[in-house]
Order: sequence, then structure tokens, then C-alpha cells
Amino acid sequence: MAVIFTRTGSNGKGVLNKIMKEAFGDFHDEPRAALLTSKRPSDEKQNKKINGSFLKVITGEDTITVRTLNAREFQTYVPKFTPTFLCNVIPTIKEGSDDIKGIWRRLKIINFPVRFSATGPYDEYRKPIDDTLGTKVNAWAPELMLLLIEIFSEYCKNGSKLTVPEEVVGEQKMVMNSFLEFFNTM
Repeated sequence: MAVIFTRTGSNGKGVLNKIMKEAFGDFHDEPRAALLTSKRPSDEKQNKKINGSFLKVITGEDTITVRTLNAREFQTYVPKFTPTFLCNVIPTIKEGSDDIKGIWRRLKIINFPVRFSATGPYDEYRKPIDDTLGTKVNAWAPELMLLLIEIFSEYCKNGSKLTVPEEVVGEQKMVMNSFLEFFNTM
């Protein structure tokens, strides 16, 4: 699975990422090398496209072989991470990526519809900003991790399963798949 946090800026994507980074500690990383399409996966450009074939490799629970920088030996392992992208605009999937349905099964898109602002008027989708939130994150991190473990434990015990609303999946497929968009307009 790969996750895309999306919508315009000032909506909490970066703060949530900081909370996750503090809570997960060494289990959270932000790749420094080019990944999928650009220099930093948390800042996809509007015209960039995700390499679907590579995304499938790192999210497919298959064994992959890698070599660390300047090493001669290769290592084989099954990736145990969830790529998470913070994007104001959802990147498209490169045309020609094999098995587009397989890619869609792996992508989970989470919209952040609320925007935080220092000035009103405020409504359902515009809320006042808390400028001190960033400094509070470090104090929250240990408690958040305990809460996540507790919720996950209950979740697994009850055999629950997360489902993504079909209208969200359908809307994003239409936006991202130019072939589907073309054929549906005919």
C-alpha cells in the first residue's frame, strides 16, 4: 500500500507528518534520493507522474534485491514500509505502467479538505490556525504511539477492515488515468 495525503497547503499534512515522525522515531524516514519521480517524494510537482511499475515493486510484498550506496554486496528482503506522499496536487500515473488495476489497489488517497488560516471568516472547511501546534508535537509523540498501538490492537482483535469510499477511488481514477477519461467522454 502507498498513501497520498492531498489538497491545498495549510491543511495539516505537514503537521501530521511531523507527528508521525516523532511518534515512529527511527521507523520513520524521508528518502533523500530520487524516488518515483522527483527529488523529494513529499513535494511532487503538478506535472510529475508516478512510475507505477516501481510503486508496485516496493508495495507488492514481493522480495526485492538492493545494494546500499558504495557496497558491492546485494541484499534481498521484503519491503516493510508504507510510502506516504504529501502532495497539494495528486500526481498522475505514467502511461505505459503495467497493470493499472494493481496500482490502484495499492494507492490510498486521503483528502485534507480543511484549510487553517490566521484570519476569518471561518466555516466548515476554514478553521483558525494554532501557531503553537508545531512545538506541541514532541510532547504528544509518546502518547500518540501508545494510542496507536491500543487502537490497532483493538482493531485487529475485532477483525475490522478499512474501506475507502468508492466515490473517492472513482474520482481519483478519473483524474489520474487519461485513457479512462478519454474513453468515458466518447
